[in-house]
Amino acid sequence: RPAQPVAAFLAQTDAVIAHDASAVLREIDVPTLITFGARDLVCSTRFAEPLNSGIGGSELVVFEHLSHAGLHEDPETFNRATLDFLLRQRS
Repeated sequence: RPAQPVAAFLAQTDAVIAHDASAVLREIDVPTLITFGARDLVCSTRFAEPLNSGIGGSELVVFEHLSHAGLHEDPETFNRATLDFLLRQRS
């Protein structure tokens, strides 16, 4: 994959920082699993509780040993938590 130009990276960073969807979280009315890696330097766990509180009935899982790419770092643990959540939705 080609390297991203610096200007594109900065524009993407500005867009991420400016984006705030907190006002519409309450509109989510489907079962929602929120996952965070406790060691994530990209998406801090400081965002976990506001997401969990904003989405009614959501479930939050913080993987203490994972960082930003939990599904790649420990796929067995990540997939087990996700599958358990999905199976509970069938009931």
